[in-house]
Parts: sequence; C-alpha cells; structure tokens
Amino acid sequence: MKKMYEKVLVVSNMFPNKEFPSYGIFVKNFCDQLSELGIRYDVSALTKTKNRIIKLFKYGQFYIGTFFRCLFGGYDLTYIHYPSFSAKPVLIARKLRKFDIISNVHGTDVVPLKPEHQAMLGNTRKAFTYSRKIVVPSEYYKQLIIEKYKVEPRRVFVYPSAGVNDSIFFEYDMKKKEMLKKEYGIDENTFVIGFVSRINKAKGWDVFIDALEILEVPKNRKVKVFIVGSGEDDEALERRINSCSKELREVIVRFPLVEQNKLAEIYNLLDVFIFPTMSASESLGLVAIEAMSCGCPVIASNYAAPKYYVVDGKNGYKFNKGNSLELKETIDTYALFPKDKIASLKEGALQTSKMYTRKEIEQVLNGLFSI
Repeated sequence: MKKMYEKVLVVSNMFPNKEFPSYGIFVKNFCDQLSELGIRYDVSALTKTKNRIIKLFKYGQFYIGTFFRCLFGGYDLTYIHYPSFSAKPVLIARKLRKFDIISNVHGTDVVPLKPEHQAMLGNTRKAFTYSRKIVVPSEYYKQLIIEKYKVEPRRVFVYPSAGVNDSIFFEYDMKKKEMLKKEYGIDENTFVIGFVSRINKAKGWDVFIDALEILEVPKNRKVKVFIVGSGEDDEALERRINSCSKELREVIVRFPLVEQNKLAEIYNLLDVFIFPTMSASESLGLVAIEAMSCGCPVIASNYAAPKYYVVDGKNGYKFNKGNSLELKETIDTYALFPKDKIASLKEGALQTSKMYTRKEIEQVLNGLFSI
C-alpha cells in the first residue's frame, strides 16, 4: 500500500465567498473531494474583492500568511492552484524548509492573456522546477506544457478541475423541467440558447451576440437567450445588447455570477449551450461539461480544450473560432433537428459528462496524494 501525505496545505489566489460564490468554485470542489477521500488539509486562499486597494492589501496578507504556514505549519505537501500568482511565498519558504510541492495549473498560468499574466510566468516556471507533480485540467494542456516548458511527461497528470458535481449538475425529470419552464415563460415552441462564462473578449461573447443578431430559426419558434456571468466587459456587453433590435433585447435574460444550484436550473432549461471561446488558455471549459451533465448538447469553438471533447454529431457541434456566421448557421441547423436527433445528441452529452464526474476522477486524485 502506498504511503499518503499526512498533512497538506492547499494554496490558491481564488476561492469563493458569499459575495462571489462561483469565483474559484473548482478549488472549493477540489477541497471537498479531499475531505471525501479522508485527506487532512488546511487552506490558505484569497477571496475576490472589487476594490483594488483592498485587493492589494489582501494579496499581502495572503502571501505573508502562506509563507509562515509553509514554514511553521509542519505540512509535508503544499498543493498550489494557479502557481503564477500563488507560488511565490511557497517557493521562498521551500528554500528554508523541505516539503513537497504539487502545482495545479489553469488557463493563464501557461498561456498569458494580459501583461500581468506574462509578468507572472516566471513563477510558473520556478514552481515546475520544484514540483514533484504537475497537474493540468486536460490532455490539451498536458501537451502544451510539455512542449512549452520541456517538462518530463511522467510528472504531468490530467485532473479536470475537480470534475463535475453530478449531485448538482444532472438532467431533471420532465415534471421539474416543466415547472421551471413555466416559471420563465418557456413553452414547447421556444428554442432556448445559453451562454455561461466570464464576460471578457477571450470568451467570445461578441461572437455570440453577432450570431444572435442574424439567427434565422423557424418562424413558428420563439427564441429565449440566457447569458450568465460577469467580468471586465460587463458594460460593453450591456451596451451591445442595448444596440440590438427590440425583438432580440426582449428575449435575452442576463444573470450575474450565480450559485451552482441556480446554474444547474439554467442548464436544464436550455436546448443548446454555446461555448465560443477564443482563448488558447481555455484549459478545460468546465461550464460546457456541466451543461452536458444536465443533458444539454454544446456548440463550441473548434479550438483549445473543447475541440477534444465536443464531437460533431455525438454531443454537439464545432465551428471555426471567431466565425459568427458559421456559429449562426450551426445554431439554425440545430434548431431544425427532429426530436430523435436531439435525443441522440442529449444522450451523447450525458455519456461524455460521465467521464468527468467526481467518482470517475477520484482515482486520479487519490494517486496524486500518494508518495
């Protein structure tokens, strides 16, 4: 029987709180899985604030607290999420006391989108040097870091960001779906489209709106659009929606960041989920897999991680990144599918999502914490 780490410190610059329940939710889910496996751990984490001065102060507290906990907490393993922003105090403490490190990289840890991300890449490289194991969300990112950082493949493990919590994200029965549809004014002739994401350019929200403006779904069908999320482009998205036709504005329903139970309700209302990512840093795209877990097929960019798990005709369809006309045509075609075709795509989505459930990936996580 392999020996397990006895005392673990989880370090992350992202963790949810009451005000921002979805921010870093995958880190909390990861911690919940550790509890389920009986792994003893503590957390040193940063929660979100909109005030820049408070944010800098909280980062200082986070770094100092993490440093002292690594140095004096007696941990035999420090597990770092987002090493580009979280690894610095761990690496300094590592020079003064020996302990193992596992680095779990996400998105901009490897592919920077902004100058501040680029400036932090050195932390990622140093964390890789000292890490016993390196964890990535997908095969796409595994190949990326092996090529970009020349990391030995034997040190790289695929663990999909705590996976999908299928006690929350699952397909509701027809009775519950009908009650939800009634609540939102959705009838059998309504075609429901969804987009869930951080609202920034890299996520392709503008490509999505471009496609919506030229949709040509059958005249006997109404359209309802759910947009969930917030981010730096919130105001730009709002201006763009306000510039759309009255008919389109009236069918768009916007939500900020919502709790997971509410998100599961929204997925269950959808006919199709749109994932038009433009980012090479899209290391997994958990929202698309959550949608599949609720029986919702996905139309996604043929790019980054989604190109590997969205399979045309099985669980959804792909379109060329940034091509709003092609996205529009794909949605229009999808809206014409007969019920048996939709049922087949739904079943394919559900089958794909099963590969990402907590139970399915538990063995991977268990293996990560063995010495």
